Amino acid sequence: MGHPAFWASDWFAAPEWVGLGKYSCDNVVLHGNLTNRATTGADWETGLSMRVRDLRNGFVGGNLELRFRATAFNPARNHDKSVTIVVDMLNEAKVIGTGTIGPFIVEEGGSESAETKIVLPMTDLRDATKVRLTVTTKDE
Repeated sequence: MGHPAFWASDWFAAPEWVGLGKYSCDNVVLHGNLTNRATTGADWETGLSMRVRDLRNGFVGGNLELRFRATAFNPARNHDKSVTIVVDMLNEAKVIGTGTIGPFIVEEGGSESAETKIVLPMTDLRDATKVRLTVTTKDE
């Protein structure tokens, strides 16, 4: 979930989210622009980032708004795709919040980004809160 110190900043990503670009759904991958591995340590920019906004306004036990942004890359000669990403927030096996990114169109040879938001009570978030993504695609 990220440490609360990051919440006041702009978009951020957990380091392990860069690895999402290794997995594909119908050849569509979650990653941004390709990078220079020698200077960045990664082959691409992360395809998932988040921003947290405190909605408590000074009240204890208020809500947080979690925004998730996904960037999908669709390789050339892979037909235009409609992409939908379901984002689940989990405490152990219990789903505490869900948002849906898309559907959004990613043309062959291109990339597109889209967002969703999930509002959760601050008291629902734990150190062990996890993010689960379910990606589906269909030809356009």
